[in-house]
Amino acid sequence: MALVHADEEDEKLARARAAAWRNLSGAGRAQFSWPHPGLPRPEPEDKSPYDVPCPSTDDPASSNFSLAVLDPSQVDYLHLKKNVRKLFRLSVDGAGARSWAEEELNP
Repeated sequence: MALVHADEEDEKLARARAAAWRNLSGAGRAQFSWPHPGLPRPEPEDKSPYDVPCPSTDDPASSNFSLAVLDPSQVDYLHLKKNVRKLFRLSVDGAGARSWAEEELNP
């Protein structure tokens, strides 16, 4: 897993971070302006820390927004409502070509 922060030097990863920021809803982007997680909430009548304008998609990503990039080799998919479980495994051949094998399993 890689974390892509505001100071990312790799241009491709920096663009992916910016795209992820743009794809968030306005309310989702606004949450990055809220007080730090774990701090006591203000009194219900004091909504000022949460009453922030939604940043536009043209605004740069918040400095405290990071993108987590995963490169899985196996995915275990489970959907209990439909009693479906599938295991996906990545294989890489000698030339570096990647392909996924899918196996249905008992949930």
